[in-house]
Amino acid sequence: MAYTLNENLKRWAEQYETAYLINADPVQIPHRYDSRVNIEISAFVTAWIAWGNRKQIIKKADFIDREIFKGEPYHYIVGNTVERGNRPEWEQYKGSTDCLYLTFTFGDFHDLCARLYDVYTSAGNMETAIKKAHETNGKTALATLQSLFGSVNGIPDFETQSACKRLCLFLRWMCRKGSPVDFGLWDVCDPRNLIIPLDAHIHKQAIRLGLTKRRTLDLRTAIEITDRFAEVFPADPAKGYFSLFGYGVNKGTAAGINEIADATKKLYSSSEREFIRAVGMTAFNVTMQKLIDDEKARNNGNGDDK
Repeated sequence: MAYTLNENLKRWAEQYETAYLINADPVQIPHRYDSRVNIEISAFVTAWIAWGNRKQIIKKADFIDREIFKGEPYHYIVGNTVERGNRPEWEQYKGSTDCLYLTFTFGDFHDLCARLYDVYTSAGNMETAIKKAHETNGKTALATLQSLFGSVNGIPDFETQSACKRLCLFLRWMCRKGSPVDFGLWDVCDPRNLIIPLDAHIHKQAIRLGLTKRRTLDLRTAIEITDRFAEVFPADPAKGYFSLFGYGVNKGTAAGINEIADATKKLYSSSEREFIRAVGMTAFNVTMQKLIDDEKARNNGNGDDK
């Protein structure tokens, strides 16, 4: 059966936006928490370092969570884990030039923690801080995040027209509701106004599908692709991220998982191919289990033709 592009975009999104994706994605780190403030802080720090190799992102985010936060992001930031009269532990990194991750130093981590400290000691949680700032400046959630954290290395200045992939990723995690992957804790940003997190891989898939002709990986391109997805997912255009991810796995064909991996050897690194294979196999297993369950439901509910 031949599908239209819009139909395929819907199929890929439904196939790959599953809870199984969490275990192969950096979002697994904030998913360790139930507390709103712990999720916010863990998600923001994880999104902050979400560039480069996916496996290395997860490895470093895990290091920060286990070795620095020690499983208590909120208490680490506000200083509740230190004895009375002492300063928060992150202050020891002020001015440090030691490498934390790629081009980020521990000094940069200090600056990020300092801004998070201001947010959580003045507003209680990050969404409240954004709402308060919005009342004053009238800016979008994305622009407000940039103003709250703009002094930190890795947080792009709005004037640069960067694609703001990491901030858009964080907002997707926080604002999309009803997702098995994203948290949907916030109401500060309507999902219809989210912008797709655009990186080089997603940009490449969007060009191949004709969703954009722009070769510049910037905010304008991210908005153009998002607007195209709004035609398919009017209430939730950021869902299109999973469509492009699914297309990246399937390459627009019905090829098997192993064939897909072989066909992408020249396009992706070994770690990217490993990730694609793992998620593709997971999606295949989920689909097969659904077929089995449907068959059981048709056959007396227990899989027996009696």
